[in-house]
Amino acid sequence: MSCNALIKLFIVKHLPRKHKKTEVSEPGRFTLDIIWLTVAQLFVSVIFGIFTLPALTKSYTSDIYGTWIQASATVVLLSPLLSLQLGLAAIKFLSAEEDKVKRRRYLGSMLLAIILFAVILAIVSSIFSKQISILLFADSAYIGYVRLITLWTIFNALYNFFISYLRARNRIKSVSISYIFITIAQMMVILGLSRAAADLELIIVCIIAVQVIFAFVLFFWIVIDTGFPVPCLDGLRQFLQFSTPQMPGVVLLWLIGLSDRYFITHLLGLSKDGIYSSSNTIAGLITLFYAPISYALFPLISRFWAQNRFDDVKKYFVYSIKLYMTFAIPAAVGIYLLSHQLLNILTTSEFVTEKELVLFLALGAVFLGVYQISINLVLLGKYAKIMPFITASASIVNITINFFLIPRIGIIGAAISNCAAYFILSILTIIWARKTLGFVFDFKYLGKIIIGTFIMWLCISYLRIDGILGISALFLSGFLIFFISLMLLKAFSVQDIQFVKNFLIKLIPDYLKIKK
Repeated sequence: MSCNALIKLFIVKHLPRKHKKTEVSEPGRFTLDIIWLTVAQLFVSVIFGIFTLPALTKSYTSDIYGTWIQASATVVLLSPLLSLQLGLAAIKFLSAEEDKVKRRRYLGSMLLAIILFAVILAIVSSIFSKQISILLFADSAYIGYVRLITLWTIFNALYNFFISYLRARNRIKSVSISYIFITIAQMMVILGLSRAAADLELIIVCIIAVQVIFAFVLFFWIVIDTGFPVPCLDGLRQFLQFSTPQMPGVVLLWLIGLSDRYFITHLLGLSKDGIYSSSNTIAGLITLFYAPISYALFPLISRFWAQNRFDDVKKYFVYSIKLYMTFAIPAAVGIYLLSHQLLNILTTSEFVTEKELVLFLALGAVFLGVYQISINLVLLGKYAKIMPFITASASIVNITINFFLIPRIGIIGAAISNCAAYFILSILTIIWARKTLGFVFDFKYLGKIIIGTFIMWLCISYLRIDGILGISALFLSGFLIFFISLMLLKAFSVQDIQFVKNFLIKLIPDYLKIKK
């Protein structure tokens, strides 16, 4: 069999094919998207952290772990800046675009801009590598890490942009599978090399190699589905007019979420940064609840907005917020109560600190989730350009509190500033989301969630259980107590129950339609 024949056979069997269109309800599709993304987030946030945190903290010193955190945090900041936030533009403008030729040209124009900025980043980081090393690590001896961070950022930005295109085309299942496999691959790299006591630089090199492979796989997938992107400038001005005003917001949001690591590194040292980051990893489990909802929500309401279906936008937004709060608030309290047990299992005694640190970080994560869901609505309307100013106000609060509290009370001060800044950010974003498309925030339901969480706390706070199985059983018991409390408080309205019933009734037949 010829080489061309083999390639065609592979494409027919494994890559996207045109299917007969089947009528799949939007609630069913949205539910399935959230389920797929929740499974993916389970790998990204929970399984990855459970396995890699002990591998890194038990195999390396807190200084080396702090270096890893600094490197990965920098990649998180630079990746969306390098891509000029064009991933958001791809989701907004290509979600309802059915013309394949236009999609191919628009994709090519965005990719051209990203590649040009990648070249600029590589040149700048090469020239100023020593200064960047001092900025990131408070030491000029980390120039090698600076170069690796640059490569990591470039391929991470490309990977995330390709993921955004798949989100725009409603390929949520493909996105989720990609996240699962890249997480498994990176996790195996870290576990294998840390067990062999390999140098941290080698671990990062292998992580970059995994990122390169998956970026090219996604690009190949997109080429088969849409055609090779045409390098051009079609629509680029419109895309940049939408995306570039969001870039200051990215920097400011990073200042809130990650600048505390740099304050800690420069004021207290890399060791304290490693200890702080281990607690932040535990608190970050809240991501499991908001990331899937936000991820599935934006492409859906973008399509509704383009079709002038504003009632549907409002309905899905309101229920997304309620669904998130129902799980996130009790989860934050549960993580606080079990933080010492979790840290003792996943790390060494060096990384175990006071519970209050995890409490403030977990509450901050809850407020961050409210922001991440609410901003989806703000970005669709005329107030999108106001978001950098909202984020700026929160980042000023964050930097100010960090500056005054970290030298005085240590890493707990960083957690307090994190929580305060995200609280301000979530409140202001909710206000502007209401201005974008008026909706009623259900404070009565929020109050019942808080009461139910308090009842759960009373029931499990005095129990002392160790071990993974014991912690899992206690966590599940806490959620059961919480939901029973909500039932007794009659927290769910008739409309809520009917909405959930519609989701569940249509879930199985819609899944079968999608499989066909």
